[in-house]
Amino acid sequence: MIVTISDDLDVFESQEKAERYLEPWILETRNNFRAYDENGNVLRGFNFSGNAVKLVPVGESNKELLRNEIVRYIPRLGVSVNSDELSNMPLEDLIKFLLKYRGLTE
Repeated sequence: MIVTISDDLDVFESQEKAERYLEPWILETRNNFRAYDENGNVLRGFNFSGNAVKLVPVGESNKELLRNEIVRYIPRLGVSVNSDELSNMPLEDLIKFLLKYRGLTE
């Protein structure tokens, strides 16, 4: 699971952990909130019971947008990597790279 919020990016081990971490107010900035699973499937956030977030698949995939989000974020990690190399990495490898250098959000 990968969740992006504005210009920040968090990586979660599972959808359930992402839902526990997220707060409903973040959904108010809907234009900046984007959520994807590890396959690039788009998830929409809903305010559930007034104090919890529920992420639900919307039935569309946007692997390219997810790839772009990750490629833009990686330089913030302070890791020296060739931008051409990043641009050519498959999504799965970009996620592994994030996990190695960013780690999971708890």
